[in-house]
Amino acid sequence: MSSQRKNFRNRLRLLALPVVLSLVSCTSKPPDIAKINLDPNDACSEAFKLYDTDGNGAISTEEAKKFVSLNTVFKEVDKDGNGAVTKEELTARFQEWVDSPARLVSAAVHVTMDGQRLPFAKVKLVPEPFLKGIIYSASGETKTAGIAVMKLGDDAPAGEKGIRSVHLGFYRVEITHPEKDIPAMFNTETTLGCEVTAATDDRGLKFDLKTR
Repeated sequence: MSSQRKNFRNRLRLLALPVVLSLVSCTSKPPDIAKINLDPNDACSEAFKLYDTDGNGAISTEEAKKFVSLNTVFKEVDKDGNGAVTKEELTARFQEWVDSPARLVSAAVHVTMDGQRLPFAKVKLVPEPFLKGIIYSASGETKTAGIAVMKLGDDAPAGEKGIRSVHLGFYRVEITHPEKDIPAMFNTETTLGCEVTAATDDRGLKFDLKTR
């Protein structure tokens, strides 16, 4: 083989290397760091202080309207189907996060407005107040397909900021746009919530902002 052909092939390999590394980076699982330092019983007590407003020892469907993240999975957490989430049921849900082998998962957020994909929207996942300091916020911007890849926010510990991952947990969701008028019910007075679980890595999170 001539030296010219060898040099040409070597150049091709060098050009291909960044592409290969990029593909590996995009498809690899998020690092299993920042283990959830969560006591399910303590978290449940704090949640009930905030959301069990009538003090009867259970969170009703009406009370869950303020507990927006629980509201999205209320029927799943309400194991006995009696229309109220007890301390035992909520604690069990928190225990699932602690027991999960995944502490961080990839999360793609799909945003539509009145059924149409919404590019260039700013999406932020904010931990419920009783989880702040235990899990951290995540944010991202939707691209032309209306999908945002979430990254850990500035409140995350040093070395974790910007990682393409989200902690398991309950979040309030805030969606804004630099040009479109997004109602307060989707940001400053959000009614949007979600639970991030290990399954989120596969199915993503979807929000349709209905404005009419």
